Amino acid sequence: MEKVNNFVLRHKPGLISKHRYIDRPPGKIANSGSDQTSDPLNGNYTVVKLDSIMASFQGVNNNLELMSFTAQPYTDKTNGSGVAISDETSLSIEGGSNFKQMVTISADIDGNKKDEIIVAYLNDKNELWLEVIKYEEGAKTSNYAVLSRFIIEAEIGDQTTIWGSYTDEGEIKKPIIAWVDKSNKVKIWTCDNIADDTKREPFLFEGPETSESKKADIAIGAFTGQRNNEIAIFYEGKKDSNGNNLFVSVYCIANQKSKLISSAIVGATDEGYSPYTLNVKSGAFLANTVRDGLALSWAIKETDKAQLQMWECHKSNTEKTNNQFDLKMVDAAKDLAVKGGLIRTAVGDINDDGVEELVVGRVANELIEGHLVLQVYRFENTLKLSPASTGRMYGDNSFNFISFDFELAIADLENHSSPGLDNNYIGAGIVIAALGAEKSLMPQNGYARVSLGVIKVDPELNFAIRYKEKPAAIPGLFSGNIAYDSNKNLGNLKIKLTHGDFNGTNICVGSPKQSTIEDVNSIIAIINFPPIPSEFQNTEEFNCVGQVSFSDTKGNSTSMGLSTHRSYSTSDSLGSSLGISSLFSFTSSINKTHGKDFSKSTDKIADITTSLNVSSDKEDVILLNVNIFNTWEYPVYKDGVHKGHILVVFPQSSGNIKTLSGKDLSSLYKPAHLIGNILSYPSADPKDYDAMKGSFCNAVISVDSQPTSISANWSNSNNQSEQKSVNQSTHISNQQSANVSSDFLCGFSLGINHNYDNTYSNSESSNYAINFTESTNIDMSITPAGLNETMYYTVKPYVYWCKTGNYLKVDYAVFIPKGSTWFTQKYNESNPCFHLPWITDGYKLFTRDIEFVQSDNDSTTILVTVHNDTLKPTTKIELALYNKDPHKNGTQIGDIQTINGLPARGAGHCIFTVKTSFLESLLVDGYTSIYAVINPKTTLKNLNDHNKIGFGYYPSNYLSGAI
Repeated sequence: MEKVNNFVLRHKPGLISKHRYIDRPPGKIANSGSDQTSDPLNGNYTVVKLDSIMASFQGVNNNLELMSFTAQPYTDKTNGSGVAISDETSLSIEGGSNFKQMVTISADIDGNKKDEIIVAYLNDKNELWLEVIKYEEGAKTSNYAVLSRFIIEAEIGDQTTIWGSYTDEGEIKKPIIAWVDKSNKVKIWTCDNIADDTKREPFLFEGPETSESKKADIAIGAFTGQRNNEIAIFYEGKKDSNGNNLFVSVYCIANQKSKLISSAIVGATDEGYSPYTLNVKSGAFLANTVRDGLALSWAIKETDKAQLQMWECHKSNTEKTNNQFDLKMVDAAKDLAVKGGLIRTAVGDINDDGVEELVVGRVANELIEGHLVLQVYRFENTLKLSPASTGRMYGDNSFNFISFDFELAIADLENHSSPGLDNNYIGAGIVIAALGAEKSLMPQNGYARVSLGVIKVDPELNFAIRYKEKPAAIPGLFSGNIAYDSNKNLGNLKIKLTHGDFNGTNICVGSPKQSTIEDVNSIIAIINFPPIPSEFQNTEEFNCVGQVSFSDTKGNSTSMGLSTHRSYSTSDSLGSSLGISSLFSFTSSINKTHGKDFSKSTDKIADITTSLNVSSDKEDVILLNVNIFNTWEYPVYKDGVHKGHILVVFPQSSGNIKTLSGKDLSSLYKPAHLIGNILSYPSADPKDYDAMKGSFCNAVISVDSQPTSISANWSNSNNQSEQKSVNQSTHISNQQSANVSSDFLCGFSLGINHNYDNTYSNSESSNYAINFTESTNIDMSITPAGLNETMYYTVKPYVYWCKTGNYLKVDYAVFIPKGSTWFTQKYNESNPCFHLPWITDGYKLFTRDIEFVQSDNDSTTILVTVHNDTLKPTTKIELALYNKDPHKNGTQIGDIQTINGLPARGAGHCIFTVKTSFLESLLVDGYTSIYAVINPKTTLKNLNDHNKIGFGYYPSNYLSGAI
């Protein structure tokens, strides 16, 4: 198995082949060399990068012209939809003579989250100049200004080409400039603190020896899967004894030293001609490796043929070799038709699938002179060449699109026509910069036409239909400037293309705050006891028995599976501050890198299966999963401004299943019903029942003189119900009363409660999937004893996934027929009351109908629920609060509230607002009791007025310590 090195960082946000160490437990930062990490995003602090485009060429007066371009969606009735390119601003560099060679690079060289532009160029004096250009907001004439300018002191060979790139080992990038000296040796120059004239530290290294042609190209990547500071050099060298003249070498540059990692023979050019051009590109083409692949291409001008090869670096299996790795060719495409040696390549994730594709462009002469053939290559498990699609295009009919030079790039573009709006994301596109010839006398006078266009593909990498059969014009093409050569040798004119986030529109995250939260409760299931009147149970005359049980098809205990996975959530403020489009880009990038719910992790949390031998024969039963969570909260920045947070959530394990009784004081369970009072159950669907999803049970229980048993069941066969499995979210809050389930008091610790820097009340982290692992029956039975026809009633069971929490729930609706006079006579008088299910001394008046919800300021809402479990509506009800038992000198809190009336078998609420500081002043040993009295003027005079006085604990979670 391939060893992973923790120093590999991604070149580009969203590439899944560059993720690191998300499986390791909290500890030290991975980049320290430790085997642990406290940063699940692995130092990937640029999450979304939206590019601007810049082209450079020799313009009038022999100046070097740099032009930036903007993009926006475009539709043309003739040519269809596309991306329109417009020039934004330009910068002219005066060199005093012709620019013989040049290269432009975009990289963040100072860690300010903006890309600077590095321009290296040769003039007629053979001086190698380097300029660092930065974006300046609000500049009067140009948004770009020269930050630094100096000569690279080095020996430069005649007729050499200049190449450039950068190494990426962290937040600050290091530029790489390469050329061939007078002795035909490739020289590689890099520099620390390039923009600071006082701290600049340049380093010069020597590469391989080329032929007299000085043809070469370079690419940066992680070819061995170790560090992203490896340089591949593709060059024409002296012919060996077999006539081979093309070679490739890979070097590593670190700590001011260079080391040859591997070299290989690429082959011989057709008929021994010197190649017109050499191209090498690196790419994260494969999702199953951290090693970058290499794409080599070249063209022979004399034969109008080109070749494309795919290479990769392997661990050496030969003891004789001095190199640790071997370069091997995987596949080749030969005899590609090309005009004038014009073939170019580009690498990028063009369809947002998390791996990079290879785009190859060739100038062809099949139908329209100077038209371009683009081919997109997708790689699955190997670097085998197989084009996913081919398109043919041209500029417009007034001039040849590409006559002298062109460049390709893949860039993620934003819509500059609507900055700051949600629709500003255009997405990845193939950018084409070209030098063409108008059908006029302009070329004879040394002028060439500059064109830029963008081509998009669909998610399956297909070009628009118009490009399939024959060349078509590119909608939105820019063709407004000219390049110039005073010597009228247009074949020497070059155009360079770069792209980057020059103005800081990228989205990045800062260093995280790590927390460990213990005892995180998640509800797995609630199984409520079937409705049976208390008068019908355990008496000499009546002995009705009810039960709910789970079993498999053979009558044995069945089982429930719980899958746990990692996830992340965004803060409440992030969506509104970023906008829908940017937020989508942000989450898509993270999902591409790490997989949805961090599914790219190789260290999976083991799923657990719990036996469901639950039997609810006297009380309601609650199944909880209790777990420990590690969380990381990252600040998110866009345009250098803090926009919100992202919270990464890792459960430490699958947790433990805990069974609680609904009568357990510490459970804070707050059912809508009262066991033993069947009129407290609803007469319609439960409030948290989702009728769209339905119930597993569609039968009813008739409670009469005969025992009744019904089953809800589902199968594990191929035609299983879609409801058999459900994903459950972990709720996130930094509030004390963070509960979102109506089945529990606010204050019951559901989900993650922590004092985070931001709030996540609108966000949920999906961490569990609940499913039944085998065919299952839920058996519900009521066995009546001694009932006559005046006591009959009907129960409709509901077995469903609760819509407020996605946990399994067994609940009931009760229907009283007109002939059941026992109920109509017994419950014909209205009776507003509290539910008081406890009989233990000290808790007889404890009710869960008094609930405390604390706000951010100094106020607490006290929500009091009053029930009417009768068949007759009530009149107006008064309600009062007291700081302790009103029969023991309790003092009334605030004013009396009123409820206009309660319907039969209904409930109502009163809301009191008190100062939190007042409640805190009442605390003794960390809690206080707040009493509520229904109709206090009469209730307090009647000591036997049952269920009219109750108390609740503040804070609500006082009794939950046992959970």
